[in-house]
Amino acid sequence: MPFNKTRIRLLLGLGVILTAFGYLFISGMQASQVYYLTVDEYQDRAATLAPDEPFRVSGRVKPDSVVLSDTGLDLQFTVYAPGHANATMAVAYQGVVPDTFMENSEVVVEGTMKNDVFQAHTLLAKCPSKYEALADEEAQKEAEAGGRVTGSDT
Repeated sequence: MPFNKTRIRLLLGLGVILTAFGYLFISGMQASQVYYLTVDEYQDRAATLAPDEPFRVSGRVKPDSVVLSDTGLDLQFTVYAPGHANATMAVAYQGVVPDTFMENSEVVVEGTMKNDVFQAHTLLAKCPSKYEALADEEAQKEAEAGGRVTGSDT
């Protein structure tokens, strides 16, 4: 099958278009890549992260640390890593606060670290699972019953 000028131009044009799409895809993936860390993992890796590198942090809202401005749009709080007493991080957030945000709730924040305060541009508050709530209720009932399991068929 002989290659004429039209076919060669078509193949070259197709090659250029595919190369451009590949480049845009790869560069877009790299630009949107964000680390997802817990508070204790961040403290372990803080020295290796670039100063203005965005990342996500998950943790729990420390009780008695929430300060909300009069406008309701400026929020400061501390997140901690359960099971790691010294793993805490100060967070500042500007924006609408989710309804599920409360003390001791699990949150995910995305932003950058500046002057030892995490500047969050995204705040996600996780809802407690109904299954976790059921397990907590059952544990509470068991504790109230003195460790006895009630309603058992055995």
